[in-house]
Amino acid sequence: MATKIIISRKSEWVNKRRDYKVFINGTETGKLANAGSEEFTVTPGKHKVQCKINWCSSPELELELKEGETKFLKTGSEMKFYTVGYVILLLVIISPFIFRKLNIELPANYSIIQAAYVIPYLLYIAYYLTLAKNRYAFLIEDKDNFFN
Repeated sequence: MATKIIISRKSEWVNKRRDYKVFINGTETGKLANAGSEEFTVTPGKHKVQCKINWCSSPELELELKEGETKFLKTGSEMKFYTVGYVILLLVIISPFIFRKLNIELPANYSIIQAAYVIPYLLYIAYYLTLAKNRYAFLIEDKDNFFN
């Protein structure tokens, strides 16, 4: 019986069109599409697994596999508030056009309100793309897997 690592990726909007590259022991062994799952046959023993997308990655996960054992892993982006922030950003950007179309005067301090929404969102994105680039994605053992 073969020793395997099976990695599943949840569906996510933030990286929908980009594949995660899967590295086992520092060597690229495959790609993982959005909402996809891939199976990798490995030798028994210790293995380091990591997922990367562009310059960002997950932390390395060290696994110990016995002969014939299968480990289930799951991965995805750590940017949990990306979609919510994106929707708020769009609303903040298009709201002046909506106000004008409805002939409603913008509040006097509307630019401050816009900045209060836009700046934290941009800082959130900048954090994950710079300081937290090696923690951009998670890679954990899937204990809840039906087949586990």
